Amino acid sequence: MTHYETLGVSPQATQEQITAAYQTLTKKFKVFGEAPGSDKFKRLDKAYEVLSDASARKSYNEHISDPNNRKKVRVQAHKNRKKKGAYDDRNVVSILIILSIILGIFFTLAFGTFYMMLLPVATTLIGMISLWRSGKVTREPVDLEGGASEVKSNIVEGIIDGLFD
Repeated sequence: MTHYETLGVSPQATQEQITAAYQTLTKKFKVFGEAPGSDKFKRLDKAYEVLSDASARKSYNEHISDPNNRKKVRVQAHKNRKKKGAYDDRNVVSILIILSIILGIFFTLAFGTFYMMLLPVATTLIGMISLWRSGKVTREPVDLEGGASEVKSNIVEGIIDGLFD
């Protein structure tokens, strides 16, 4: 999404139109209860910051007009969305998996039925799939502090890392 789309104006919009659109959207977000620090406000502020400055707007227009840059921006946006995934906090998912395993073992021992063991197995599989889909476990190198990189090669490593992070 371009800054123009964020503000709902065309690339040929005048400075007055950009300012009016920015003010209208900020009022609208405040009426609907958006917090000033929310992602919507941050995107809106960033778009207005770039488009209200003539030199920044000119370089931004050059940047979005180049098809190679647009593709790079789309790829980067996709990676950012993938990183934010459904389960941002691996620790919560890992704790839920461990809790379901413990409960499954307890119910199996208490009631003597094998079917109770299916609960932790199913929950573990759901947790593993969720971690994999959220991008927390990847076969690509992950940048670490100090410039080093590490490859998490399987889902089990991701879960174990999530437990001890």
